[in-house]
Amino acid sequence: MPTPHYAAPSSACLSLPGFKPVDEYPIRSPLMAADFLAPLVRGKNFCEIGTRNGDIMSCVNHFAATVTAIELDEVYCKKLRERGFNVFCKPFESLTPKEFAHCDVYFWWPMDARSQNEAWLRIVRKAHRELQKPARAIVAHDTHYKF
Repeated sequence: MPTPHYAAPSSACLSLPGFKPVDEYPIRSPLMAADFLAPLVRGKNFCEIGTRNGDIMSCVNHFAATVTAIELDEVYCKKLRERGFNVFCKPFESLTPKEFAHCDVYFWWPMDARSQNEAWLRIVRKAHRELQKPARAIVAHDTHYKF
């Protein structure tokens, strides 16, 4: 039976071998975000900023060359490491150029788009210009956050 026009179809992540999400939407980004990211990260180094338990990364890991979490919360950092992910457990703004070299594609779903998006895009641009390495940033948006 086809999916109704008002409902998102089930994510392809759920059919991947060994994939098991920890969180449920809306606690984490919808898994459909990973479906969109998969072809964009194929063979590239993927970095998710603020990944919580890493469900999106876990799905994208099936397609990307590498996945790296940039996570602020030490409890989540520990859980991400237990899941086998590379983790920078510190504020995004404090990454060094060497750490930025781990990333070809960035993804974040901002908690405060006004203060984060433009500032973080500038940080990525500055680091990758210094590295002389291209990068792509994908920024999600949720209309339930007021601006």
